[in-house]
Amino acid sequence: MSSSLKMRLISAVIAGPISLAIFFYGGLPFLILMSAAFCLATHEWLDLSRKTKRFWLYAIVGLIYFALCFLSFIAIRMDFTQGFFMVVSVAMVIWAGDVGAYFSGKAIGGPKMARAISPNKTWAGLIGGMVFSGLYMLALYTIGPHLKELFNKPTYLPFPNAFYAFGIGASLTVVGQVGDLLISAAKRKAGIKDTGVLIPGHGGLLDRIDSMLLGSLFFFIVLLVLGV
Repeated sequence: MSSSLKMRLISAVIAGPISLAIFFYGGLPFLILMSAAFCLATHEWLDLSRKTKRFWLYAIVGLIYFALCFLSFIAIRMDFTQGFFMVVSVAMVIWAGDVGAYFSGKAIGGPKMARAISPNKTWAGLIGGMVFSGLYMLALYTIGPHLKELFNKPTYLPFPNAFYAFGIGASLTVVGQVGDLLISAAKRKAGIKDTGVLIPGHGGLLDRIDSMLLGSLFFFIVLLVLGV
């Protein structure tokens, strides 16, 4: 196992349970975590923006984008009785889509999605990721109601039916990939590989949450459209 992979695993083992516990508890600890994450993401983005030829444009657009995405994530957790289950579901579905895209892309290969921005992403990977994330969301939609006693919280996804669950899950992979490509394109413009060195083995915070940012905004809009 490479040293980079070891650092990734160690970081995930430490940060994952802590974040999950704070998401579960909610309230002030959750707001403090989100405020800290927003400040760190903003700091990394401003550092990136300074390396471009259009600092103010990048800075202003980025800050508006981050504000909308973070506020969406906070609203999902704080404004809905099943908020804990929904934010965890969004994170897990996006992760499942990333895993599905990686293995599908490796196995099938084929045409690249955006060679100049992210040369490893393929259309086959995107389709595979959509299938993985759709099935994952469908599974969460199905088993969610049965987990209420385990978490002592509402654990259901407020979709009209299973078709919505699969479609929204698959769409999260597409939206997440777009979010990833947006940050990757900005890094290319700035001439950097990572947005920071905050997380050992992972780079900066933005390198880890780029898909989650736009995914949260998309999911919140879906909830509004569904009238939840």
